Amino acid sequence: MTLNEPKLGGARDAAGLGDAGTYHSDLTPQERLGLLAAALELERSRDEVRYLEIGILAGATIKYLRDNTTRLRFTGIDLFEDFESASDNTHMSATFKQADVQRALGSSVRLIKGDSREVLREMGDGQERFDL
Repeated sequence: MTLNEPKLGGARDAAGLGDAGTYHSDLTPQERLGLLAAALELERSRDEVRYLEIGILAGATIKYLRDNTTRLRFTGIDLFEDFESASDNTHMSATFKQADVQRALGSSVRLIKGDSREVLREMGDGQERFDL
């Protein structure tokens, strides 16, 4: 298998995610490969693996996993255009429109706009579970 490796650095434009190899990630190579290894291991024993990402920025991590796996089903939670930057962010931060990210990732990726604390509470009430 040939990995579709993202370029390191900040995502500048969600529209650019549509071109293979042009997306960006704030994950280190070790973090990316560790995440991919966990996903591939789960795929070996399950028909479907449910992946949840909180704070997806422009969606590069989801795109990377989508390009390198076959049975992951993706859900991403983000504030999107409602995000307000703060000085205590632990990762890169930027604002992307949900519609632009959805267009770049495709309709098979479920994106939810909202505060993750509230969205996760609602998901828990519905007994929704994720593997990764």
